Amino acid sequence: MKQKLLLAILFFFLVNSAQAQLNCLVQASGDTTICPNTFVPLSAVAFPDTVNFRFIWSDGATLSDSSATNPVALPLKTTTYYVTITSTDSTELVQNGDFEQGDTLFTSSYRDSTSIWNEGTYSITNNPSTVHPAFGNCPDHTPGGGSLMFCVNGTGVPNTVVWSQNINVTPNTDYEFSAWIQNILPNPPTLPRLSFSINGQLLGPTITTPVQECIWNQLFTIWNSGNSTTATIEIINRSTFQTGNDFAIDDISFRAICKSIDSVLVTVIDTLPMDQYGIAATDTLLCDRNPITIISDYPDAVSFSWSTGESGNSIIADEGGTYTVTMIDGCNRVIRDSIIINEGTLPLQTLPSDTTICEDNPITLNAYQEGAIAYEWRGESVYFNQNNINDTTFVATYEGVYEVDVTNECGTTTQYINIMTENCACKAFVPNAFTPNNDGTNDFLQVYVGCEISDYRFSVYNRWGELVFASTNPADIWDGNRADGKDAALGVYVWKLEYSSAGSNGENVQRIEHGDLLLVR
Repeated sequence: MKQKLLLAILFFFLVNSAQAQLNCLVQASGDTTICPNTFVPLSAVAFPDTVNFRFIWSDGATLSDSSATNPVALPLKTTTYYVTITSTDSTELVQNGDFEQGDTLFTSSYRDSTSIWNEGTYSITNNPSTVHPAFGNCPDHTPGGGSLMFCVNGTGVPNTVVWSQNINVTPNTDYEFSAWIQNILPNPPTLPRLSFSINGQLLGPTITTPVQECIWNQLFTIWNSGNSTTATIEIINRSTFQTGNDFAIDDISFRAICKSIDSVLVTVIDTLPMDQYGIAATDTLLCDRNPITIISDYPDAVSFSWSTGESGNSIIADEGGTYTVTMIDGCNRVIRDSIIINEGTLPLQTLPSDTTICEDNPITLNAYQEGAIAYEWRGESVYFNQNNINDTTFVATYEGVYEVDVTNECGTTTQYINIMTENCACKAFVPNAFTPNNDGTNDFLQVYVGCEISDYRFSVYNRWGELVFASTNPADIWDGNRADGKDAALGVYVWKLEYSSAGSNGENVQRIEHGDLLLVR
């Protein structure tokens, strides 16, 4: 806190020495945390300490004195208190703003006259009744013995410049622009309407006077110079009526002001019921040992102690069990909460591998597993005529890819099976090995067909793709010799079988099958 304050003071004096303008700085006391129903003293220090500053604290309803430098706060909830200091420079920038020097150092679109019978005229006088017999006997405003004022018989032309003066200003500085006006016509049918303007820009609302004559009313606004180095300050007529637009102006002022704001955050430890806080989740499931983060939701806690021995407001759980946290806040209140974590896994794969079934011989697929809460089968619509897509089982009759989503508390697993069909009524069989060694067992390779076939052709190739045996007669056999009568080499051979047979509906179906066989001697 002391270091922050010293740096702020140093910055203030560096800035103040580099710019010829009024600078100020306010430093509020540091942020703090309190228990409910606790008084907390606030403080603010303003620089330079030779200036008389005005202090205003926000949220005065919970402060002992919103204008004191050191108020006492009793916040009901967490509150940010802002303190603002302001002060006006003692140097008056308007020349002859009290008109005690007479008709000089300003300009006006109205005409100077010792008698202001005509509209659009003004006179510097000590009493309006001396320049117009209908005007009241009104006093000067200037304190300390002043006597002169600026009296105007205004026109009904709006936006006319009543009074103007050029002033040098410092960029990026706030200025206070003020003036005092009064109605000088008894029982006026209308009242004067005036506004401030700086560099051609109207400022603030339009101001009027009280109906009663000779009562001074202040015009006041704040203006920031931005990038400007000069300011043309003006008082502008806004009335569109001639009769009644009669007024006096006095003590026009334009002064630099400074303003500084700082804040104090007072955090009140929450007074909601204690059971509002604790672990931010209900009992849950740990799926496939994927770690989960357990968070304790109590922002005012100053310490956390978990049953695992860890501290901090969160821990990572990678196994099932009961986890308990003990929390203590700044008011020594204790909160305990627990969470139970059970273990689980995603649904397992239960469908068999891709398979082939005989035509018109359905297969029942079973995706059931314990703990599953939903099933959904998918595929071509023809597959589902006799099934409920949300059952655990599904009867597959046609070939194609069948999918099923199985869902449990850990999520969803999608399983696939590709089912192919074949005509089992006529199935050719080719052995996968034979031993042509003349021992009387498996000495020949023969294709076995259990039905009438046509367009038969059987071919055998060695590993170089050379044809070693071919036949168009199902009764032919291969004895393991090459075409030249020599023994074929030992090893693996590839065969191709082509034939036509009757389908399940009696139609002629052409079939092509492939495979390999091992020749062993």
